[in-house]
Amino acid sequence: MLQAYIGLGAGLASVGALLVVVVGGLLMLVGLVWYPALRLVRFLRQRGTQAGEGAAAPVPPGEGSPEPEDRSRSSGGPGDGD
Repeated sequence: MLQAYIGLGAGLASVGALLVVVVGGLLMLVGLVWYPALRLVRFLRQRGTQAGEGAAAPVPPGEGSPEPEDRSRSSGGPGDGD
């Protein structure tokens, strides 16, 4: 059986590095499951509110835009053609 003394500083550093790798791996796995699950929940909530009775019909592009600006008045700024 091989035995070796690595000392307090090197021992704590190696244990700390091992903990960082293990915790990082666990967080990676949690993120791989949590993020898609969160997106699925948000998608289902949005789909549920759009299919409800009080949901407004989607507005076609261009019909829900604000009124165009009145450009007949001169702003007096640079490039206004004066």
